[in-house]
Amino acid sequence: MKLNKFSNDEIFFNTIKANPKVTFTFAAGETYLNNISSSNSNIPNGALAAYDLSVNRTGDERIYQFLYKDSDFAAWKTTQLTTPSSSTSSYGTALPATEFKNYLALTSSVDVELGTDLTHVTTLANIIDYYRWMSKYFDYTTYVESKEIKLISIPSIFYGSSIEKGSIKLDFYYTGSVVGTAVDKNNNGELIQVSGSTTGSVVGIALYNEGFVLLFATASLGATVIDGYDSGNTQGEWVDFADTAALVTKSSFKLKFNGATYTPTMTMFAHADT
Repeated sequence: MKLNKFSNDEIFFNTIKANPKVTFTFAAGETYLNNISSSNSNIPNGALAAYDLSVNRTGDERIYQFLYKDSDFAAWKTTQLTTPSSSTSSYGTALPATEFKNYLALTSSVDVELGTDLTHVTTLANIIDYYRWMSKYFDYTTYVESKEIKLISIPSIFYGSSIEKGSIKLDFYYTGSVVGTAVDKNNNGELIQVSGSTTGSVVGIALYNEGFVLLFATASLGATVIDGYDSGNTQGEWVDFADTAALVTKSSFKLKFNGATYTPTMTMFAHADT
């Protein structure tokens, strides 16, 4: 059989860019991804499984990672002895060479934090200041430091290379009605309220390449917007967004954005000789 090499004009290299749409809904103490409840006991609501390992296994049939206690003191965040009947054990009191395991599936979801000078917020100080050329609100000292901040951390598994600029939309619901919406209408990372009682104000900033949303607005979204917010606020504010505390029974929230993924492709044309 005759073999022919592909010529330069028969091979094409391209990159496909896609913008997957993602919606996180926070309601009734739960987080939902794309408005779907998980039917898999190994994958919580609002989460994705990495590697698709153990998603169809239960109990001790699940695949697990393992390591041994040694002088490096490496450990999983949650360490468990490999003996099936044992419970989570203290790494510090375990004997050397004790085996520890971490059950799969590994899952990932958004992380929501509220507080002043949170560790995860202070570590973003340089990144926030780096984007000051985009907007005056990327000023850590003025708008973030020593302020109560709602930090929403979005793992890259949900968006790919970056979050698409201008695609973030936040909806604050109270008893089923929208009381505030914020978007980045200028494509510069400023999250501006476009509906509600404080329309036109900047309520937070978005770090598109890093996957973070920081909310710092403390203006009331309405005198009647009253719920059991974790912040202790009598009336709902943007820092109460994505609050899934048990006492929050009348409020719900939606975070929408588009990702940006790049997939290399190669197309090869095989021409038959005439």
